[in-house]
Amino acid sequence: MTTPEINPDHFEAHELLVCQTIEDHDGWHVERMDTKLFDETTKRNLHNQGVESHLRHLPDLIATHKSRGHVLIECKSVTEWHLNSPYYSIEVASLDACMRWAQYSTPVLIVWHDLSACRPHSVPALPSTRLGPPSARGSNDPYYLVDRKDLREVSSRLSYYLHRLVAGRFNDLDQPPLFEVNP
Repeated sequence: MTTPEINPDHFEAHELLVCQTIEDHDGWHVERMDTKLFDETTKRNLHNQGVESHLRHLPDLIATHKSRGHVLIECKSVTEWHLNSPYYSIEVASLDACMRWAQYSTPVLIVWHDLSACRPHSVPALPSTRLGPPSARGSNDPYYLVDRKDLREVSSRLSYYLHRLVAGRFNDLDQPPLFEVNP
């Protein structure tokens, strides 16, 4: 079985779809924010430091609204050979960085391939989320496998979150059990 090549445009297309979806809502503007804006030396230095930095995993986009608020967006797409998989994946370090950004009282959303969205802290709290083996392709970093079926219980469509942000009601979206830590 031959492995299809990863087409960087596939991931670009998802980011563009997310941008278009956000900008279709009145008053929203989106800009790229991720490390793709850095030159090669900066990227290499951030990846080779041996100390994990949340700067290495900047969210892909920042969306701002004309009347209030902003949200950082981490776009997660799937490759063609994973379209029918029951799981999405997200690098452990990427999810950790999203959770760190959210600690600064910054709204952060992960937008999945199907345009469902969720808050970063809800992902590891799902009962089916499990650690996957280091990837043979890409970064070779460990990642979480997120069951799409369980994700539906804590995610909503991107537009729902955008409306909540404008209404100033973003922080009351999460169910308290998702954030409780059991010792």
